[in-house]
Amino acid sequence: MINKQSNVYTIAYITIMVIVVGAVLAFTSMALKERQEENAQADKKSQILQAVHIATTRSSVIADFDKYIVSQLVVNDKGEEVGSQDAFTIDVAAEAQKPADQRLLPVYICKLPDAGTKYILPLAGMGLWGPIWGYVAFDDDGSTIYGAFFDHQGETPGLGAEITKPAFTGQFPGRQVFKGDNFYPIEVVKAGQKPLSPDVDYVDGISGGTITSKGVGAMFDNCLTPYRAWLEKSAAGKTSRASVSVMTFEIDTDNPQTAFRVMTEADTIPHTPGEKINVRATIAETEQAIAGAEAEADRNLARKAASL
Repeated sequence: MINKQSNVYTIAYITIMVIVVGAVLAFTSMALKERQEENAQADKKSQILQAVHIATTRSSVIADFDKYIVSQLVVNDKGEEVGSQDAFTIDVAAEAQKPADQRLLPVYICKLPDAGTKYILPLAGMGLWGPIWGYVAFDDDGSTIYGAFFDHQGETPGLGAEITKPAFTGQFPGRQVFKGDNFYPIEVVKAGQKPLSPDVDYVDGISGGTITSKGVGAMFDNCLTPYRAWLEKSAAGKTSRASVSVMTFEIDTDNPQTAFRVMTEADTIPHTPGEKINVRATIAETEQAIAGAEAEADRNLARKAASL
């Protein structure tokens, strides 16, 4: 007869139960592992698409991702494509901890029917209570932000967790990271303040979420800077939305007071990001046009005086 009150029975019973429960949990985990991985991949694809303002459902996210993401690249900090790993499987948070020249940098190339080509770049950093991450989409000029998505692991609801809301993410479209030859990742500043440099584009941080906001700014700086060379190369040969505003002239010899007109869109000088414009030459041409208009007006006045 087994003595159920003995210590031996108790220890044996507990041991058997631990083994049985552990085996059941292990089997369940293995059985669900594939589905868990599928769900994680679907969630990641949904986040990438949200950076370009595409809202998907669980049932359509795979098809939508394959439809709009036409290419995936892995590049280095020199802007060179490297083919050693699949872009989607790269651990961006781990790469963000490495020196810039040792990182593998994923790029997702998206084509939208009404908005053209977009470059989606992943970000990873730290908030107040844990990891934060996101995706930022650029226009094909390599400088202008088209959209942004952010998420977090455990930021405070109503405070740092507000980085996921449109009130915050909606500030990023239209901001630019290239100003001439200089590269400035977007800064996140306290509402009502501005960055030290007037050239830097910025957004307002979350009220009450100062540390999380600083984490987003640090994430932009750390994760976007290594992409600088690739963004420059991606925009090479494409006309920037920016143009040099110049004054052009129409000589009206009968009325020297209206000898010039303000530039129109047709008069702008298109250029690619990083291209140097010879401003001095433009100014010299302007001065030459003014001098020519004045000289022609003087000659007309002289001819009219001679005919009297």
